[in-house]
Amino acid sequence: MTLFKQMTEKRRNLYLLSVELILIAALTAGLFLGISAVRRDAYLAAIDWPESDFLPELPAAAPRLDCLSTQGMDQNQRILAASLQSVVNKTGARLFLSDGPLEENQALRALGLHFSAPSAELDGLLTAYQKEVRGLVVWDTAQPDTAHLAGVIAAAKRCLVVDGPQAEALTVAYGLPVLEDLRDRFDNRLEVYRAMLDAYDDKSARRLLIGADPAGPPDLWDYAAAAGAFRVWLDPVKPEEAALLEAFFERMPAGKSVYMGDWPDRTAGVELASRHGVASLSGAANLSVYAASRREGTRRDKDAGQETAYPVKRPENRLYIALVAGTGELEEGLLQLPALWAEFREIDLPMSWNLSPALPHAAPDLWAAYAETAGSADCFVNPTAGFGDVCPALWEDGESLLQFYKRMDGYAVETAYAAFTLRPGWDQPLSSQGAQGLLSVYGNSLPHLQALLDPDAQTAQRFDGAIRLPLVTAQSAGELEGLCRRALDGYDGRSPAFLALSAPLLRPEDYAAAAAVLTAEGQPVEFVTVADALALFRGRTEAPPTSQTESAARRPLSLSWDPYGLPNAAQSERGPSPLRYAGAAALSLLLIVIVLFQFHLLEKSRRRKEWDAGVPPPAA
Repeated sequence: MTLFKQMTEKRRNLYLLSVELILIAALTAGLFLGISAVRRDAYLAAIDWPESDFLPELPAAAPRLDCLSTQGMDQNQRILAASLQSVVNKTGARLFLSDGPLEENQALRALGLHFSAPSAELDGLLTAYQKEVRGLVVWDTAQPDTAHLAGVIAAAKRCLVVDGPQAEALTVAYGLPVLEDLRDRFDNRLEVYRAMLDAYDDKSARRLLIGADPAGPPDLWDYAAAAGAFRVWLDPVKPEEAALLEAFFERMPAGKSVYMGDWPDRTAGVELASRHGVASLSGAANLSVYAASRREGTRRDKDAGQETAYPVKRPENRLYIALVAGTGELEEGLLQLPALWAEFREIDLPMSWNLSPALPHAAPDLWAAYAETAGSADCFVNPTAGFGDVCPALWEDGESLLQFYKRMDGYAVETAYAAFTLRPGWDQPLSSQGAQGLLSVYGNSLPHLQALLDPDAQTAQRFDGAIRLPLVTAQSAGELEGLCRRALDGYDGRSPAFLALSAPLLRPEDYAAAAAVLTAEGQPVEFVTVADALALFRGRTEAPPTSQTESAARRPLSLSWDPYGLPNAAQSERGPSPLRYAGAAALSLLLIVIVLFQFHLLEKSRRRKEWDAGVPPPAA
């Protein structure tokens, strides 16, 4: 400090300039090194998850993805592969796990996703992504549920989940340290999940819980990591496990939360989840990829479902039948329906499609593809009475039940569902609503709901401005044909009658054969979509069909596609975005300009002082 005071003012100014430039250089270097090293581990800040949505919107996928074939892998290898995908895709989808040829995946064809050459070996991808992996978490093969705890730890610490032999091999091959070893620490699954809750309760998402058998396919590992969710496998029928499962549910906000995946006992699980205001939903593999495949404008505008006047059409004395295809499971709409969609484009038969309300979140581009290629002979139906399976009669928090259905009203507009589907026995008293029944809740909370498909109804009838259509479900093509015959036999022909017939996702020719039974000459039967059945029941066409295109013609999902044929696309984006480096450089340049301007002002002040003191300016 004494030396600084002894300096002339000019030397002090030069000294300050030098120090500040050195600090800016150090800051710039730190920013560039930090950008290279830092990943978006704070997942809640990396994903878009508004209160109105039941599932999050993930960061966009890379233009070209890596693909790892899992065919022939044992369970331990699949867990390792799933944990690598979880680490990689947590900051943006770049890795797809395939158990078959990509060319046969019709969802990928519809989405137009592109890939690097597929790899059958983990080693190459481990080398490619080695810098993103910080270490290993060893799970206990004697306690399979430790794989779920290891997955939570690995997602938080950017680690791979491995068994003992894999840990030894990867430590030697890649120098990856074992950060946590779960072997011989737990005697049963209850201890595992209690430890999970105790250690990570405040670090995991509260609006999503994943259900997955640790001995089954690790399908939802990637999605759980991307959303920051726990994975559990607890049986709601066993008292001790049910009590622990309730501890997970109690941390989840009622009316806003989802249990996604499988159950040891589905019926008991849906009932237990409903008591806590949690909806149950099926899952699918590679959701971190499908959910991240999103183009601008995929989601519909909130006012897109408003009704407009259309020409009047009066119903005749006929039996109007709406065929509803599929169970509405998420995996069905994602992986099975795309393969049949083009075949259904070739038949002249109105169809209504059960599509999961999660599909706009889980695969937004695929949902948009269905909407854009549907014709006037197509409409969409919600296979549930809400977002996934719920038992409203068991819902304990009355206010959250109302909020749940108010959120569903937004989905009814956005997805243009023609109807929601009630569960058998839906009309039990609602304990949380006093004397108010479910139809009253619907009427108050779902103003945009057009209709309900009701398995308990005998005839079509109105309720609070909407319509209940009777629904009968078949389990096979033969049973569907039999239901068609019985429906015709029971029709008296004196007035218009309406019926919805639901069946699993069958071949187009199966539906056509069932329809042919009733369309013989002289039979008073007409096949319509659910949307058109509603318009006919009202006695006039009040709203357009729920196909989301102006064209009446059906179209296939996509043209020919080569999964590896995108020569101009960048390779997988394993590093951070270049925009981050550009931003750091711009900040550093701005600081340099500020420092130089400061030096200019100091020197100008120094020279003015010298001139005022009579010191002549330096010669030019």
